[in-house]
Amino acid sequence: SMLGTLAGAPPEEVTRALVTSMVDLKLKSPKLARVLREQIPRVGRMKRYEEELDSIVGFVAIYFEGHSLRLRPVDRELAAFVAVHMVDQLTHALVTQRTGMTREAAIDEITDVALRYLLRDGPA
Repeated sequence: SMLGTLAGAPPEEVTRALVTSMVDLKLKSPKLARVLREQIPRVGRMKRYEEELDSIVGFVAIYFEGHSLRLRPVDRELAAFVAVHMVDQLTHALVTQRTGMTREAAIDEITDVALRYLLRDGPA
């Protein structure tokens, strides 16, 4: 898996990879992303999506344990939950509402926000 290959990589690289995959996922069908958020109850596809997010949170928490010296938040599991959901929500908002923004600009912005929350000394 992508997360397996990134286990030894620095947080900057892992965060950007995760942000990139989420941006690309939402860019594939921004209209669907909007409909999922606004209209479909938490069953079926939305429930599956939330389960996928849960599993990403789990992977990220494990990754954080191995990179704890650089992390600012003490509670790794909470930090993973906050970071993944922050990236998910921000990605959704930028892709569905800031349609003039380039893919690269969105990735840069969200990665920057996440790393400022996560890292003790900010992005390298």
